[in-house]
Amino acid sequence: MSQSLYAGLGAAGIPWFNGLKGGMDVLSGVTGGYIIGFIAASLIIGWFTDRYVKSRSFTGLFSLMLLGIAVIYLFGVIQLSIVLGVNAQRAFELGALPFIGVDLYKALIVATIAAAITPGTAYGSEIDSN
Repeated sequence: MSQSLYAGLGAAGIPWFNGLKGGMDVLSGVTGGYIIGFIAASLIIGWFTDRYVKSRSFTGLFSLMLLGIAVIYLFGVIQLSIVLGVNAQRAFELGALPFIGVDLYKALIVATIAAAITPGTAYGSEIDSN
């Protein structure tokens, strides 16, 4: 919900997107797909970590981070392709390829921190808890 609020308020004009920009033109432009993808990725990652205790290990979290990156790139590259009028390969070359290394490094850091601070035992109605 926080990412949806972030995107919604940014679309309404609050200038907190990259370059202190706001408005619907940002969400409908070349970066909008990545913002929407970020919302989808957070939903997926949150659902898995909330539902499965095993996903809270370093390996599980790192795998989820990779899935999240893929979801963000999927949304972002599709919209980038549409907005720029280029094919999917060119959109991937422009909108994903230059960032993969940095994003993998960030995923490694986040998974390490998350594995250290996320409860490794059930605290609710997780499916794989004892």
